[in-house]
Amino acid sequence: MASKDDVNEHGYYLDLPCGRLHFQDADRSPAEAYMSQNYTSPIHQDHLYAPYAFNWVTEHQVYDRRLAKITHRNGHSSGGNYVDVSLRVVIHCAADTAMCLRPAFKHGTTLARPGTWRQGTAINFSTHIKDAYDAAVKAGGIELMHNT
Repeated sequence: MASKDDVNEHGYYLDLPCGRLHFQDADRSPAEAYMSQNYTSPIHQDHLYAPYAFNWVTEHQVYDRRLAKITHRNGHSSGGNYVDVSLRVVIHCAADTAMCLRPAFKHGTTLARPGTWRQGTAINFSTHIKDAYDAAVKAGGIELMHNT
């Protein structure tokens, strides 16, 4: 798979054992989407080929308030919040929350309290899939499709 900065061609392509699959009308290779459940990550930076990434919390539930030690009086967060250290912001985890972030900025998520459950989708533009594919081809090739 080639992206904008890898070759001088427009679009991207996949070199498959049965031939080249070329997407000439695309500006670059597609993003990756990761579905996660109860994701937590310490502060880090991601090095992607696009300056932005997207995150969508599709589900967030506190299924046991007692276990989570959350009451209407104490107002504690259920955790799993997005933290951008570079911008000094915290975005509280809530269902149907979507955000755009700068992956090169230092960011992470807080630990979630017990008794909570979260699901989400992250849309990124990394180069590791292309790098892995190129390494596999260099090591002798891979077969993605089998014609019988």
